[in-house]
Amino acid sequence: MSIRFIIDAYWRFPLYATSGVILAYSPETLQETVLSEPITAFTNHSITDPEQLRLRLEEIRNLGYEISSNMRDIEVTGIAAPIFQNDGNVLASVSLIGSSERMELHVDRWLALLLQMTQEMPRLNGFL
Repeated sequence: MSIRFIIDAYWRFPLYATSGVILAYSPETLQETVLSEPITAFTNHSITDPEQLRLRLEEIRNLGYEISSNMRDIEVTGIAAPIFQNDGNVLASVSLIGSSERMELHVDRWLALLLQMTQEMPRLNGFL
């Protein structure tokens, strides 16, 4: 199966649609600002209820990563993990995105590699 997945640099998506990890670790005031605005559904799997999205953000914080399938694009799965600054604030996130069929076959392996990388990146870049 072939999936064409292109994101142009000028496209802007809301945080809840592109990086639940960054939103989950952002200050509560930013989370509430984002959740108080209308939430766009990109697919029929998108979470559009603010309370469900709050629960999703809590789940991401508890796990320390996010796995998302079909929420913005059908047959696309993403795995994301945060990168923290030395003060504990989220600086960025790293994501792996691919066809759900391929990603889900090796999700444990991809997740382990992603978590290892996001734990090493702050040290390598002088953030810790």
